Amino acid sequence: MSPSKEIDWQQAGIKNAPLLALLNHMVDIGEPLAAAIADNALDDGMPIPIDGANTLATRLRWMASSIETAASAKTRSELDGLRLPSMSGKELV
Repeated sequence: MSPSKEIDWQQAGIKNAPLLALLNHMVDIGEPLAAAIADNALDDGMPIPIDGANTLATRLRWMASSIETAASAKTRSELDGLRLPSMSGKELV
């Protein structure tokens, strides 16, 4: 795979923008590494240990799920509309 196009993460907020840029860079590095590992295993006829492969795949799926969860988070304005009643219950009477 080729490196990802430059993504403007500023819309993700001041805390997440640098983290997303770093993660994006790490994925850019990781994709060719994974391809090289697969190529080496095929060329050498030596599969990588299944336990290690499963562990890595599970961790990567967890990362993907976390990113998808972050993408579906409610916006601040949506959260403002979900005000819960106070603990005193004054709004309920």
